[in-house]
Amino acid sequence: MPYAARSARRVEGVRMSVYSTPMRLLFTECKQDDAEFFHRAFPDCDVVTTAETLARVPDIGGVEVLSVQVHSNVGSAEMERMPKLRLIVTRSTGTDHIDLDAAAQRGIEVHNIPDYGAQTVAEHTLLLLLAVARRLHEAIAVTRAGRFDLSGLLGSDLAGKTAVVVGVGMIGERFARMAQAIGMRVLGVDPVERAEVGIEYLPLPDALPQADALVLCCPLVEETRYLIDTSAFEKLKRGALLVNTARGAIVHAPALLRALDEGVVAGAGLDVLEHEATLRGNVAPQPHEEEMLIAGLALMSHPRVIVTPHMAFYTREALLRMRDATVSLITDHLSRVRA
Repeated sequence: MPYAARSARRVEGVRMSVYSTPMRLLFTECKQDDAEFFHRAFPDCDVVTTAETLARVPDIGGVEVLSVQVHSNVGSAEMERMPKLRLIVTRSTGTDHIDLDAAAQRGIEVHNIPDYGAQTVAEHTLLLLLAVARRLHEAIAVTRAGRFDLSGLLGSDLAGKTAVVVGVGMIGERFARMAQAIGMRVLGVDPVERAEVGIEYLPLPDALPQADALVLCCPLVEETRYLIDTSAFEKLKRGALLVNTARGAIVHAPALLRALDEGVVAGAGLDVLEHEATLRGNVAPQPHEEEMLIAGLALMSHPRVIVTPHMAFYTREALLRMRDATVSLITDHLSRVRA
């Protein structure tokens, strides 16, 4: 049955289109240009767009298609509030903010977008590694204070050093090739060893003592939660650099603080922290988060740590690819539903 548009209105700051026979699509965490793009892409649907996370959208009972980003948690409770939900598209590579088992039990399709930002995130990963190795953030602080002085700014070459890449998927592979291009030796840690990447693979305990740079590009799953903990830092080569553009909970933040204070880790570049939604003010802090939140805040102000606000994916080109892929996935779903 064709979906004929009837009118459009704005409700409590959220633009909403109303149709005679609507299929409701909800897009959270949308900037204005994204919202306009999605409205144009689905003119015959009831499209709701909001800059808020899912937790802050009050009326979601009629949602049939949901598109979120990583700061919207979609668990069993949220799915219960959307009894008509049939499709979730997360505009991200990771899916750790979605309860996949709960979705499968309810017959809800879930799609991520694994390749929109692989090159983009890999570039940011290399940027953080270079910046930490050359103490860029400290140099900027010196010159902004009005001093033109090299004191305390001695850096390190990366050529000839060993990078251990944990997670050699699309992002990890691209980073590995970049690291090789600047003269680094690359070791991979991954349950799937792909020979075409052209690197040597080792188990993590065997790779850590060789790491001049430990680079985390793996997904957050049960096996990788706090993968880099006190035990891992005890095995890590002293004076190593750490870069994490994957997920915050892969690193045990208090253990990282101790490793920094003890000189085991010389410097860290982090694009992710645990409990980011709380740090952003999207949700209220919970008692069980206290230790990790305190450690995360300490890392943000640590003199040998660079923290960026989960922006490794955030380029014009990557966002355009993300939008196009989102529309393609939803369009495919709608065509199957309407067939």
